[in-house]
Amino acid sequence: MSNSKRILIVHRYFYPDTPAYALILKKMAEEWVKEGHSVSVLTTFPSYYGSSINNVKKEENIGGININRIKLFPEKNRNILSRLFNTILFALITYLKILYRKKYDIITVATTPPVIMATVVRWASFFKKNKYIYHCQDIYPEIAFYNNDIKNKYFFNILRYIDKKNNLKASRIVVLSNDMKETLENERNIPSHKIAVINNFIRKTKEESQEYAYSYKNCNDKDFRIVFCGNIGKLQSLDKVIEIAKSLEEYSNIKFIFIGSGVEVNRLKKQSGEMLDNKVHFLGYFNSEKAVSALKKANIGIISISEPTYKTAYPSKTMTYLKVGLPVLAIVNNESEIGKFIDKNQLGVIADPDSNDDIRANIIKLYETKNKFNKEEIKRIAYQEFGENIILKKWVSLINSL
Repeated sequence: MSNSKRILIVHRYFYPDTPAYALILKKMAEEWVKEGHSVSVLTTFPSYYGSSINNVKKEENIGGININRIKLFPEKNRNILSRLFNTILFALITYLKILYRKKYDIITVATTPPVIMATVVRWASFFKKNKYIYHCQDIYPEIAFYNNDIKNKYFFNILRYIDKKNNLKASRIVVLSNDMKETLENERNIPSHKIAVINNFIRKTKEESQEYAYSYKNCNDKDFRIVFCGNIGKLQSLDKVIEIAKSLEEYSNIKFIFIGSGVEVNRLKKQSGEMLDNKVHFLGYFNSEKAVSALKKANIGIISISEPTYKTAYPSKTMTYLKVGLPVLAIVNNESEIGKFIDKNQLGVIADPDSNDDIRANIIKLYETKNKFNKEEIKRIAYQEFGENIILKKWVSLINSL
């Protein structure tokens, strides 16, 4: 192939590690190999929830993808200091490996960890004259500032200045939505032609041929199950959902189920009080197959995005819900891209994130009209918009254009 390119994927997690993005990267790499490109991956040994290092080698070739893994230190209980140390170590080794290897035509880097890895790739690319694609799964530090994870304005401005440099020096920036694109254009003055909108795709999982049994107390098939599946963090404002659950005491058949882990789990459990394991259930982390199996048995999936987080991120759980035909309760700004998409295609209902009364009223409406949505039509629209082949073609086109 005359325009074959040498591509390097840089990311902390890659198959067989378990994060969704690790598996997305594998599919992207496989597609680029099919197109005749030479693809290498610089990553670490599996370390995420449910992962295993059995039979995983430091260097191996899987389906034409050359994988080089870096050994990091154990992160006991995901301790913040050990994670920070590993982040710095991975960044340093990545910088040296890019600097002293043969030149790549294109390097891809994402926002994990935010700002740091893109900065390292930018520095190394300056010396090696590499092109790089900055894949922004979210826009940091804005997303952290909006949610009070960063409170010092001076520190925020420094991080944004650094990441703006990462944007400007990238050959292309890939974001998940037009809302995110407008944020980069309006708040960072990034030229529009540098930014491509390519959302994540629906991943095929074993659940299509296998059901997973799971159970929890005080819930049965007659109950109306409202499910949140994903990272249980500050960005989702799930405390509102717990408050609304308290206000629906007379609706004993409405159950709220949380699948996933995150920094807010313990606080939300405490907030749930006597509702815990009765009206409100926290089931912990499920792998992708088991999670989708659980969603098939649900009635509604919750998407909750705090203001103005929708300008800096796009919840990937949207695709997970829609691919099984699950209608959504979207607690989002109705002018957001995700809000307009759900409303236009009748994939669920939009509730005002600033009004608990509106959220409550919509839940009651969904409960009383539980057969309103066409699950097969929801699936069709999901695959039409986020199908694997559709999204991968956009990535191939982007790579070939550089």
